[in-house]
Order: sequence, then structure tokens, then C-alpha cells
Amino acid sequence: MNHYHAQPRDGVPSFFEPLLEYYNGLPPITRTWLALSLVTTGLHTLDILPSVKLIFLWHRIKPPHYELWRILTSFSWAGSGTLVDFPVLITLYTMAVTVASYEEDPHEAAHQAPRQDNNGSQRDQNVQRWTRHRQSDCIFAFICCSILILITYLVFTETSILLFLLNFIDLPNPVLLPVFTRTLLYAIITLHSLKHPDQQHNINFFPVPGRYVPLFHIGFGVLMGYRVNETLHGVAIGLIYACLILENEFLASLVGRKRILSTPQWLIQFVGEDEGVIHENDINFNRYPGVRFEQGANAIHHAAAIGDIVYIQHMIDEAESQLAVSNATSSDA
Repeated sequence: MNHYHAQPRDGVPSFFEPLLEYYNGLPPITRTWLALSLVTTGLHTLDILPSVKLIFLWHRIKPPHYELWRILTSFSWAGSGTLVDFPVLITLYTMAVTVASYEEDPHEAAHQAPRQDNNGSQRDQNVQRWTRHRQSDCIFAFICCSILILITYLVFTETSILLFLLNFIDLPNPVLLPVFTRTLLYAIITLHSLKHPDQQHNINFFPVPGRYVPLFHIGFGVLMGYRVNETLHGVAIGLIYACLILENEFLASLVGRKRILSTPQWLIQFVGEDEGVIHENDINFNRYPGVRFEQGANAIHHAAAIGDIVYIQHMIDEAESQLAVSNATSSDA
């Protein structure tokens, strides 16, 4: 896990130095979300911002009011309590631990276009990368989950579907709270659970395997009499996003895509993770013009020496392709 180490700061009390070092050691997306949550919740704790100014109110966001900040604060307010309340602290702690872990290894959502191999099979080698687009994939997950949360919230609160459901189901009022921090957090917890199903977690002193973490949160909340609507909402959003980026899924095949949703190239470029992207046309025999090899060495030796994984993988694929063609020819003979 890569960490961003803090530099020593003059004038910082020694008591805060470990906290500052831990905060700066968090990956950037987690660090940003945690900082926004601390600031928003802190301003509410000090009675500078009342809750009515922080919650998502569609009639105040849309014209003619345009109170667009509510979109941001509804995803960064850690709850109705203060910064010293246990539920708020647990929310912030879970954000710092689980989101940071998922940010280091999110679901891969970047698109790789297939190419036709010599033996007619489809191989995803048209775009090769030095490393996965971890940061852009994580940002894309946050954006998609946030949009899905807003859409589902508006469907339940701004349409007649809720009145229809009330005819058959006794639902609590309100069904969904106009604050989405915990909802988004549980969506990320669900994604982390799907990505690391065998990772062991210690939740409320109970050892829980990763695949059962969302179910544990729901079951524990029901047993304790807690409100679980936002937990269920977040888990559902996480599952929906996971399906939308699933490779070779049935619905994706219907629309002729590898994934229904994929991390857009502009986001990868904006984050700065496109430097290692090399297209197949850029890989040719004269890979290193002007480089003089030692006696007995070739381009693959040089690629191994400088860590050119893309070129090495390309040559392995070419060898496998030629072997497959040779085997097919031999069997026909």
C-alpha cells in the first residue's frame, strides 16, 4: 500500500503530529472526502451551519434557487450529531479505513478494446498499461455511485412511486434521508467486500469475512434496532455499480460492449494516468532505436532491464499466437 508521508511542520503541537502524519498518509480521494466531512460536520458542531442548510432539498437546488452546495454537503455531512458523538466518529473512522483500502485496489473499469488475433480469437491486447488506473477507476466509482444515489433518491421522493408502494408495504417515514454520506460509504463498503471477499474484518469485536460485511451491517443494525434504510440503499447502489462494470456481462453483450460502464479516457487523462498507455501500433520490432545491445542480448533483454512490461507482454502474446497457429496447422495436417 502506497502512503503519502507528511513533511515535518513547524509550530504543530506534538499531540497532533501522529494525527497529521496519519491523515497525510491516506490516499488522495479518501483524504479529500475525510477533510470535507470533518469541515462540514465541524461547522455543524459549532452551529455555524444549521442542518437545514446541509441537507439535499431538490426544490432549493433546482431553479430559481440554485443552492448547488447542498449536493456537496449532503455527501460530506457525517450525521446529525457532533464530532464527539460515537456514531459520527465511527462513520469517519470507517471512511478513513475502508475507503482508503478500496482506493488502493478498486474495481477495474477502464475499457480495453479487443483485437482479432491470428487464430481468430478475441484478445484484449489493443491497449496495454504499465499499471492499472487505480485513481481514475476509484473516482469513477465515486461519481457513478453518487449519481445512482441521487437518481434513486429523487425517484422515491419526487415521483408517485412511493405512494404506490405505501399501498402494499408499510414503509418508515422518511424512507430515505436527504443526507447521503453513510449511503455512499456503504456503497464503497459493498464494493470493497466484493473486491476482497476473503479479507478478514473486525467489526464491533466480531470477525467477519469480507464477503459477509454488508450482510453483517444490515443484520447487526436490525438486531440493535438501528435505522438500516441508508445501509440497504448503499448496499444496493454498490451491487448495481458492480454489475454495470462487470466484464462480459449479459446486458453488456446486448449493447455490444465489454462493460456497460467504463472509466472514460478523459478522466484517465485528467488524473494523469495515461502516460503508461501504449497502443499496439506503437509496439514494433524497432522498439528502441539507437540503443546498442550487448553481445547476445536483444530487445527483450533490454525491456526486462528497464521494466518495459508492455513490450514483454506483447512479445509473449505474439509467441502464444504463433504457437496456436502452428498447433492448428499441425492438427489439420
